[in-house]
Amino acid sequence: MRTKLLILMVAAIMALPVAAQNITRVDDNGNTLYFGLRSNKANKYDKVKTPPSYEVIAPLTPAVGKSETVKNAIDTAWIPFVYETIQKYNNAINGTVTVPKRITYQGVNYPITCIGIQAFKDCKKLKKVLLPLSVTEIGIDAFSGCSELEAIVLPPEMKKINSGAFEHCKKLKTIELYSETPPEFAQHSDFYLYGVTLIVPPKTADIYGTKEPWSDAKKIIERDVDKSSANTFWATAETGQKFICNVTNQDEGTVSIISYGIQTPYIKCEESYDDVSGELKLPYSVTKDNIPFNVTTLDVNAFNSCDITNVRIPSTITRIEKGAFKNCKKLTYVRIDGGNVEIADDAFEGLPEDAVLSVPKLSGAYYKQLPACKRFKEVKESMSK
Repeated sequence: MRTKLLILMVAAIMALPVAAQNITRVDDNGNTLYFGLRSNKANKYDKVKTPPSYEVIAPLTPAVGKSETVKNAIDTAWIPFVYETIQKYNNAINGTVTVPKRITYQGVNYPITCIGIQAFKDCKKLKKVLLPLSVTEIGIDAFSGCSELEAIVLPPEMKKINSGAFEHCKKLKTIELYSETPPEFAQHSDFYLYGVTLIVPPKTADIYGTKEPWSDAKKIIERDVDKSSANTFWATAETGQKFICNVTNQDEGTVSIISYGIQTPYIKCEESYDDVSGELKLPYSVTKDNIPFNVTTLDVNAFNSCDITNVRIPSTITRIEKGAFKNCKKLTYVRIDGGNVEIADDAFEGLPEDAVLSVPKLSGAYYKQLPACKRFKEVKESMSK
């Protein structure tokens, strides 16, 4: 009977359309997340169809799941029907989960717009969740039974939290919101906001305080106006890509290149940081309000998972922080123009096996002894700086 069932399950998977297959990705904290195509209902009155997106889904192995074409949907949806691996997945999710902004499948970038139904149900080791700007909805029972969940950060465009999303989350005491309009919060039977502290945008405490059920919160605290956001601005690489800088020392005129989204304060900007790809040549200096600043640091996860093929790092850079180029799976050539740059051990983790590092003449010995640089197939000295 067991053999027969396995054969039937394998046969079902072989029949799956490619578009419906689930995708996995490991977040910055080592948690494996599963994604499925999100089915968006078509509206006959809409002139433009909503483009496809992905959502975080419940765990599925290649032998657990089926595809189903949903009426009035733009594409095939991945529907879970067996949860044989649910317990294994639940135990593996640990600490902080960082949901990415986008996922690439067959060369196409898709935004992550939803935390699906029961996506993290009963993940009892989960303590904190960081959601990207692209997420607008949290599905039914998405975090139900996450008994150790203490905090969640909700992005500015969050529209809806469905029923039971935080059911049985006894330790959830902090919800940080960046939306000036309170999201819709559906009914829960075993989770109440009476013991929860809300951290909300400046000048919105009264708005949340008069909107049920947010008004039931234990405390509603307005976030201080983030002074760092006044020092955060977009800049352009010599090769044309947009990235974000943060003034680190006004007097010395220095800035760092920072990551965009969940690991820094949410800032509204029409530019897409996810488009940093191909050849990247970082500038020596950038300008803010007609004042020049030297670029001295690549901050934590600055270009993590970007589709960069080669990069030139100017001699003004003195520090490359943790995960700066982590999981840049197309990055095969890195040129560092400065000598004795401090580099975090995992700054280049996940690069291709044939990646090459070029450094200034007479500095090869220094870079070769750094753990971060041992990931390169070759460290070679250039003829000049």
